[in-house]
Amino acid sequence: MFHAWAQGMVMGALYNGLRAVIETQFSPATVVQRWKETGATVYAGVGMMGMAMLAVPESPADRDHTVRCTLMLPFAPDEQRRFEERFGLTMLSQMYGQTESGAITFCALSEERKPGTIGKPSPFYDLRLVDDDDQEVARGEVGEIVIRPREPYGMYLGYWRKPDATIEAWRNLWHHTGDQGRMDDDGFITFVDRKKDAIRRRGENVSSVEVEIAIQRHPKIAEVAVHAVPSEISEDDIKACIVVIEEPTPEELFAFFKQNLPYFAVPRYVEIVPELPRNATLRVMKHLLRARGITPETWDFEKLGLTVARAERR
Repeated sequence: MFHAWAQGMVMGALYNGLRAVIETQFSPATVVQRWKETGATVYAGVGMMGMAMLAVPESPADRDHTVRCTLMLPFAPDEQRRFEERFGLTMLSQMYGQTESGAITFCALSEERKPGTIGKPSPFYDLRLVDDDDQEVARGEVGEIVIRPREPYGMYLGYWRKPDATIEAWRNLWHHTGDQGRMDDDGFITFVDRKKDAIRRRGENVSSVEVEIAIQRHPKIAEVAVHAVPSEISEDDIKACIVVIEEPTPEELFAFFKQNLPYFAVPRYVEIVPELPRNATLRVMKHLLRARGITPETWDFEKLGLTVARAERR
């Protein structure tokens, strides 16, 4: 219950006189059976749980349950469609929030949804996208998501015994999420990256999230985490840590990167790892990967003679 997601689901159920079931552990092979046993109509989890369910062999029992809606995020649009079709339900993944605030953006089930986005700003908050000087950026440009509540006590009052962190987050009277987004002309927001995870390479800003989405499409890759490593010249180089289903060759993987990524976003380094380090909410702990750096097991495409030039960009 330390996480706001669980707190919100349980308190929401209690407030509305509903029953909430808290599972002590997650098993992708038995979760559908648990839906049926509990009579649940709404299921909440994280995107990795849904991906684990898709990895389980299909069964005639996949639709033999009472759940009508799942809340799982993040979830790529293609995988979301697969999940909805296989389990016969609607998934709500166009949502974004923090423990400090609850849901900041979302799309209600009754509203238009735009795949690949995190929805529109919540009516409970003022929201802006700003640059490093806290100046609002234009539509279509990347900026940090900052918010403030429209009602008193609408979000956290500060970090416990961390006054300096509270002041830093609330500079200029806006809560700074540390996350970057982009708003389109229809008001939908696309999550770009954690600000601390963003990569600067060859004069370009690179979203680690967007690179991960592209790499994840490779049929031999089960999971991927992308992060910056210090460049020998300036700015950053890009490293991808991958968990594989079947090990690809460096040449095969590099050719896939060239085909599916802009030239400046092609990772220089790749390391095959047995698993990605995750916290209790299954979020990848990229700071551990950054601290790991370049290991003896890491492929260096440049040293292998595999390079991509501006003229070859897709």
